Amino acid sequence: MSRAGTFRDFAHELDRGGAQRVLVIDEHDLIASGLRLALSGAGREVHAITGPAPSDVVAYAQGFEPQCVLMDICVGPALGSTMDLIGPLSSTGAQVVMLTSERRRPKLAECVHAGASGWIDRGAPLGEIHSILGRVLEGELLLPLADRAALLAELRCHRADS
Repeated sequence: MSRAGTFRDFAHELDRGGAQRVLVIDEHDLIASGLRLALSGAGREVHAITGPAPSDVVAYAQGFEPQCVLMDICVGPALGSTMDLIGPLSSTGAQVVMLTSERRRPKLAECVHAGASGWIDRGAPLGEIHSILGRVLEGELLLPLADRAALLAELRCHRADS
C-alpha cells in the first residue's frame, strides 16, 4: 500500500515535514532508544516503542504512520508473539523489517509469511543498517521476489514434514 500519489498524501507529507518515518520496536528500552538515536537524522524521524501491550504498539504505529518498522524478532512476553504483530503493522502500509540474529530459515520464513519484508542481521555494522534502511525507505525490496518465493516454498515443505 503506497502513501504517495494524491495531493492529499503530498499535503500530509508536507505537514509531517517530509521526513522518512521509522518505528523501532524492541522489548529492551536501551536497545530501542539506542537505535532511535543512532538512526535519527538524515531526513529521518525515528520513534521507539517497547509496549506495554500489542494493541498499544499497533495503535502507536497507526498514529505515527511509519514507512518502515524495524522490529526485534523476539519482542518479549509483554508484547506476545512477533507473528501476531507483523500483520497488523504491515497493514498500516509500513514495511516490517525484522532485526535478528536468527539463522533458522523456517523462523525467518514464518516472519515473511506473516508480512515482514525481510530481515537485517542484528550484528550488522551500524553503517550497513543505515544503508539497508535507506534502501527500504526508498522503496527497494529487501528480499527479492524470487528469494521470497523460494523461502516460502521452503516453509511449505518444512510444515509438510513437521
